Amino acid sequence: AEAIVRFLPLPPFSHNSISPLAERLISGLDAIAPVSFLGARDPSVRLFNTVSFFVEGSDSISLLGALDLEGICASSGSACSSGSVNPSHVVRAMGVNENGANSLVRLSLGRDSSSIEIDSVLDVLPRVIDRCLNPSSPVNC
Repeated sequence: AEAIVRFLPLPPFSHNSISPLAERLISGLDAIAPVSFLGARDPSVRLFNTVSFFVEGSDSISLLGALDLEGICASSGSACSSGSVNPSHVVRAMGVNENGANSLVRLSLGRDSSSIEIDSVLDVLPRVIDRCLNPSSPVNC
């Protein structure tokens, strides 16, 4: 324990710098019609560095691939279901139907996250979703 305290004298994630970025991201997601934020609205009762959402009618594999092509790193499902091809039992227990759970995307913020990155995600995400939901889109997922 002493080695950890000496190696990491400050918290690895600063709540004061990350929480406002997460709130900004959540507000931006709320403005994108097919997106549904998953989590508590009260920031004091949820992880402050993680934002999850789902897009009904899409799937996380397509969304993650399209986000990756745009240079945005994301994950699907809950952290405890990483690597699974089945919908997260945690997400299902939160009341999300199977289709929604299959389209869940999780974004994690860290000490190097910036408002520029949040703006980039919010700028790119509507186009990514449109491509994934509209097969006639010129550039599909």
